[in-house]
Amino acid sequence: MKLSQEQESLLKFVPSVEVRKMIRSRIKTLLKDIDKTHKLTNALGWKWRMERDREKARREINSIDIQLINNYNLQQSKKEEN
Repeated sequence: MKLSQEQESLLKFVPSVEVRKMIRSRIKTLLKDIDKTHKLTNALGWKWRMERDREKARREINSIDIQLINNYNLQQSKKEEN
């Protein structure tokens, strides 16, 4: 699974390479988990449980996106001050 273009561009504003790598890895893991829940829902019929897990993963991805946007805004405000 790949990160969206917007996520990749926001990751460029994270100063630490190690942190970028960790964030990228976590997002990819969450995307894989979402994909797995789709497959297991069809195979096992545990629709309610898989939807719960899928929603939890999506919320975490959204939280990461918000943090990346906040970091971008912080970087831009620092640029404007200088």
